[in-house]
Amino acid sequence: MFAKLTKIIGKLIIAASLAILLASCNDAPPAAGPLGPAPALRVKSLEHLEKDVTLADFQGKYVLLDFWATWCQPCREETPYLRKTFERFGKDSRFAMLSISIDKGPTPVRSFVAANEMGWSQGFAGTQSERDELLSRWKIEGIPAIYLIDPQGKIIASDLRGDQIAAAVGRSLK
Repeated sequence: MFAKLTKIIGKLIIAASLAILLASCNDAPPAAGPLGPAPALRVKSLEHLEKDVTLADFQGKYVLLDFWATWCQPCREETPYLRKTFERFGKDSRFAMLSISIDKGPTPVRSFVAANEMGWSQGFAGTQSERDELLSRWKIEGIPAIYLIDPQGKIIASDLRGDQIAAAVGRSLK
């Protein structure tokens, strides 16, 4: 009896977490968060799930960091702006991009990335508990969540949308 109750409670917690995240996936950008040092980041590489990707991998560069999911329509609508930013600045050795999917599994993400020619680094947040911990550490309450991090690891722009993305990168790389 206790085991069944524990299992039901666990499923309810997961369902409630997903409902909150889905409700926060909307067209309105979230309120700007405090700027400062970027929290630690370690996710799986979408290309090689056995390999981790960290912010330290991009040390000394400006990093455009995008938290997203394939099921989030506003996230999907940012894809052309991210692609345009990559096409414009991707060859600059001082710049890198990393998109981190919070989808439940990597298969739909890989398909979306290939179909939308997302040629920059892709990460996968992992299991439900890993996703929850990552989103909590970054204080993300809704997606898309797009940040620009400077070469010293400080968040210098957040809640970027549309043409703001390339504009913020361009200003930083002057």
